[in-house]
Amino acid sequence: MRRGFVITIASTLGFGIAGGLIGLLLGTAVPSYYRAVFNIPPESSGNPVHVGLGLGFTQGLILGAFAGLAIVLIVAWYHSRVARFR
Repeated sequence: MRRGFVITIASTLGFGIAGGLIGLLLGTAVPSYYRAVFNIPPESSGNPVHVGLGLGFTQGLILGAFAGLAIVLIVAWYHSRVARFR
């Protein structure tokens, strides 16, 4: 049980950090992307780098949680199948 919890938390944080970095890079390299997607006028005080970091991090957290839970379910299913044939 502890192992599954650690896998889920680690993948959630890992994907969150990776998503945040991707969003940060996208907001830095192509700031017009977020302005075009969300229809933000250029004179707005919104910072595309902050938007990219925040969106990337939250989307990464969600994806990481699903990936971690999927890994835990697959490992549990595998162990239940192996135990059946012993």
